[in-house]
Amino acid sequence: MACRVLNCDKLMTAGRARGRISVTGARRIVIWGIPGGVALRCVGALALLLMAVPAAADGIGRPITYGDAMRWYERAAEAGDADAQFYLGYIHDRAVRSSNDIGRSLTWYGRAAAQGDARAQFRLGLLHDLDPRLPRDAAKARHWYEAAARRGHDGARFNLARLIEGEDAIRAADLYERAAL
Repeated sequence: MACRVLNCDKLMTAGRARGRISVTGARRIVIWGIPGGVALRCVGALALLLMAVPAAADGIGRPITYGDAMRWYERAAEAGDADAQFYLGYIHDRAVRSSNDIGRSLTWYGRAAAQGDARAQFRLGLLHDLDPRLPRDAAKARHWYEAAARRGHDGARFNLARLIEGEDAIRAADLYERAAL
């Protein structure tokens, strides 16, 4: 089945007008009845999208409150969804409507990073490099920046270059150049 991503407004309109929306687990929303089929894996928009769902397959209904949306994220994260793990890490890291909990953010970022999520790898690098809530650990920061840079994350390339420019100026210059492109 061909997949394409729609923005949230189009998705909600399309879901109500043209097809039915089904939730498969807490991991993927599929809209049937739209030409070519649509699969959306944008967990970041999960709470907004589910407002169009009349009732969820797992019986908890559609998320109405922030707490409902967080439970959806937590279910998806516990089920192994790297996007949900990253976003839960970010929510706890940045205290987005939750407590500022560095331990929980490290846990969720770590789970997403272990699955190869470059955003989580970059955030772990930032936490170990620059965050005042943790003691600075240049070796851990470098490890995570290296992992994210290998996956094409430009911010990680830039920060890795900054870390290594004293010891390997040629590689640092290459990383700066690749981050700027």
